[in-house]
Amino acid sequence: MQSSIEVKVLLEEDLDLLVELVKENELYLSEEWPGIGTRYRNPKIKLQLRGVLESDDSNIWGVFIHSSLVGAVHVGYRELNSLEVGYFVSKQWSNQGVATAALQMFADKVSLEPCTIRATVNIDNVPSIKVVEKAGFTVIKRTSTKLIYCKAGS
Repeated sequence: MQSSIEVKVLLEEDLDLLVELVKENELYLSEEWPGIGTRYRNPKIKLQLRGVLESDDSNIWGVFIHSSLVGAVHVGYRELNSLEVGYFVSKQWSNQGVATAALQMFADKVSLEPCTIRATVNIDNVPSIKVVEKAGFTVIKRTSTKLIYCKAGS
């Protein structure tokens, strides 16, 4: 499976595909990134995602299987040599190791050296905890509601 997965930076021409993926999977957009929700409700989703694509402080990497967009990794630049990531894959590809493989591939492609990649996960989001741990991240901080993970670059 992993050989058919590819991650690459999304461009403006990929925006409509990303919007459709978010809608089909009933995701909602938080201030910064899509999250699991009960229904897609944000009428400004395309505008919001375009803002992320055009930002100097963040970008979006697409997760592709056989050239089809199936998920995304959102990257926010926190400070010099430090990134914050968020990710999702479509329901069709959940629980098949796609998110873990994509996160590992992203971390391998990051060109900042040394670089720290952080992921913040809700403490009750067991599938996401499994993804980051399998991708080689370790817990650096715990709060009552969140786990903060880190992966150091090479």
